[in-house]
Amino acid sequence: MTTGVIVFKCFRRALHLRKLAEDLQQRLGEHWRSMKRLLRVYRRWIRHAKNIVRDTTHFMAKSIVEITVEYYDTYSSGKP
Repeated sequence: MTTGVIVFKCFRRALHLRKLAEDLQQRLGEHWRSMKRLLRVYRRWIRHAKNIVRDTTHFMAKSIVEITVEYYDTYSSGKP
């Protein structure tokens, strides 16, 4: 059975992007909503962070299923 190291580096990147977006909100107060460019930047950071988390969870789920199937094939007697 193979178990790989699950790297959580991507979660750090997503958290960093989320923090950048929150700092932008905090620094500019309510004015950031009226500035188109800042709004685009904010949305891009949040979207990027969401995509990172979504892709990582899909990868982890796929890895867990593969490990489970491999374990089942290795240690079962062929019965479901």
